[in-house]
Amino acid sequence: MGRSLRASKAGLEYASKAFKIRGWTQDYLAGAVGCTRQTVIKFLAGRPVAKHLFQAICNELGLEWGEIADLELEIEKPANRNLGIDTERGTTCEIAQEERSTTKVLAPPVSLTKDQNSHSKDRLVITFTGDIEALQKNPDFQSAILALMQSISEDASLTIEKIERG
Repeated sequence: MGRSLRASKAGLEYASKAFKIRGWTQDYLAGAVGCTRQTVIKFLAGRPVAKHLFQAICNELGLEWGEIADLELEIEKPANRNLGIDTERGTTCEIAQEERSTTKVLAPPVSLTKDQNSHSKDRLVITFTGDIEALQKNPDFQSAILALMQSISEDASLTIEKIERG
């Protein structure tokens, strides 16, 4: 399954109706989902959006994402991404994006912890050293990290809750 989805024509009608019935603004929906208003605009226009955001928007609108998505025209990005994390040996965490011919390398993780949050879901904290501001200001990079973690773990429910200086 690809990294991006778009709504089918019929799905777009259902999504638009659900959005209008709720009387929400695009800003409100974006805030509820944890994305930008531009992502909501793309979703409502039937353009591709990241799979996890597509699913989250459908959930907020009370829709079954599988019934809304145009699965036959699913957008598939090149899968030439590699994530290597070895916390026991302290090696680097590397994200290679061959389709752009660039590689971003972050220093070894300072900490890797797992604890329980108040919702009884496991929470994994991964700490990197490097330019945090570049990461905070680059939603494509954040989406790439999230997509890689979801792909490797085979858990589409993974989310990035916060990125902060620590």
